[in-house]
Order: sequence, then C-alpha cells, then structure tokens
Amino acid sequence: MPNNKYAMAAVILFAGWASSASAGNEISPRIVGGQDAVLSDAPWQAAITIRRSGGTAFCGGVVIGTRWVLTAAHCLDLASDNAAYSLAPASAVSVYTGTAMINGADFGDFRSGVATTFAHRDYNKSNFSNDIALIQLSSDIHANASTVPLANTTDQAVLDSNAGNNIQDLQLSGWGFINTFGTINTDVLQKATLTAVRDDVCATNWATETNLDISTVDGYENHHLCAEQSFTTVCNGDSGGPLVWNDNGVSKLVGIVSFGVRTENESCPISQVPDVFTQVSHYANWIGRCQAGDCYSFTSLVSNEGNGGGSLGWLSLIPFGALALRRRLS
Repeated sequence: MPNNKYAMAAVILFAGWASSASAGNEISPRIVGGQDAVLSDAPWQAAITIRRSGGTAFCGGVVIGTRWVLTAAHCLDLASDNAAYSLAPASAVSVYTGTAMINGADFGDFRSGVATTFAHRDYNKSNFSNDIALIQLSSDIHANASTVPLANTTDQAVLDSNAGNNIQDLQLSGWGFINTFGTINTDVLQKATLTAVRDDVCATNWATETNLDISTVDGYENHHLCAEQSFTTVCNGDSGGPLVWNDNGVSKLVGIVSFGVRTENESCPISQVPDVFTQVSHYANWIGRCQAGDCYSFTSLVSNEGNGGGSLGWLSLIPFGALALRRRLS
C-alpha cells in the first residue's frame, strides 16, 4: 500500500493563480536547484500569462515555430479543479519570447499577440494524460528567439533505451519558484540538467510514494516522460515549459512540464518521485493538425469573464487530505 508520504502532486497550474492574485503582482516561478541561464541556453523558452477573474496566472512555454508556442493544457484551463475544462481564449493569453528576464521595464517589448488557443480534447484533469496545448500567435516571435525541433518516436526510443543510466542530457528551463516551499522567486530564467527515468521505475515510485498510480493511464509510457536529478525539481510557474534533449549536440524537444509531488508542508519537495512531463513525440500528429487548423481540441470561450471562478488557494489542490497534486504554474 502507498505510504502517501508525498502529496499526490500534479503540477497544477491553478496554484499559481492564487499566489499572483493574493500577492498583488505576477509570480515569477523558478526551478528548485537550478542555476541562472542566459537566452542562448534556451532561446526557445516562452513566458505565458493567463488572465482570469481571480488574477493572472503564469506558465512556461516553448517556441516550435515562428508563430507557434507549445505549453501544457492545464496552463490554459480557466475552470476550478472539479469543474469541466474551460480553455482560455486568445484574448486572455499573452506570450513573451526572446528574453531570459521577465518583469523588466522592457518586458512588454517581447510580447506577441495570440490568435488562437488549442488544448487536447482528451486532456484528463484527474490523471493529467494528454496534458498538451498549442498557442498560435498573431505576430512573429521576437527576433531574439528561435525554435526547437520536436523529437520523433525514433528519438524517443533512443532516449528510452538510455533511461536509468544516469546520463544527464536533458535540460529543463523555467521561471518557477526556486525553493521547496514555493515562496522565493526570481526574474532570471533558470536551467537544470536532468536524467531520464525508466517508465516502469517512475510508475512504481509514484504508486509507492503517492496516491497516484500513473500506470493506470492507458498507454502511459507514451503519454508521460519521467526525469529527475538529485536536489532538483520543478516548481510552480515551470508548468508548460520545455524539457530538451541534447542528442549528440542537437537540441530536441522531448517533454513539457506537467506534474510532480508536493507534501503537506512543501509545495515542491526534493523527493524520490520523478517529475513527470508530457511526452511530445506522441503528439506530433495532433500538433501538425492543429497547425493546419483541424485538430481535436477544446473550444475556447469568446471571453473569460465570469468563467473559472475566483482564485484558488493551495488547499484546493489537496483533494486527498495532506496529499495533493501540484500543477506547475505560477
């Protein structure tokens, strides 16, 4: 039986909304155990803000085209935790590219307008399967930014074959909180190096240490990608950001920050449970269809006014008492 020592942690983006609303300013979350990055470390990094009735939420994203940014589906959800998914409309979303610094005096210069939002129609808010969304911009990304190619299924097979060998060839980046309590933030982009974890090992750790058995998700080996590194974890605000594989000097996008664990006292604890990412290669066809204007997606509302309720406190993310799923948003 699971000892549930860790909160069922799904990096759920809603937590960030509460923080930014109560603090009166936008949260700039950051990786726990990371280090300062410069733009050349992750020129594909995007910052995303989502306006809702309870305040402004923050997520990461990744540039995959001159007018396309990939992120997590939970980042664009305006609804409360127990309500049906409500996709944020383009008018509620802002995207910033081409900078490693957020909230500076010139931050607005890096903003691109949003034309359309897409979120996978089969996204499951209970187990975080299909946690992927796509944003079409109405103007090109900033000149400083560049795209990163998507890993294909062959790439993923190679990465899987090396999982568990402690090969630190995965780079995580984001502006999430930098301490395990989720109380310290920074405006400087953070980066960290992770190693891939075998699917079966990841599922066993989750089932043993938390109240979430990711192996119950049909085809979880394709939906999720697990990664870890000692004294390093993602935190609120990192959601939707990139996990990039260094394949012999070639950068390839393999994952999107999705969820991880939390405890009763710590929002982003250093634990034995790997962080979980959406496995990008599995969704290449869906991404292509969205870019062609014909994909299986939720439909956004014309306006976000009155939808999504008020800001959500941290306790609302603890449906199992002390165990909770934490979404990585600001």
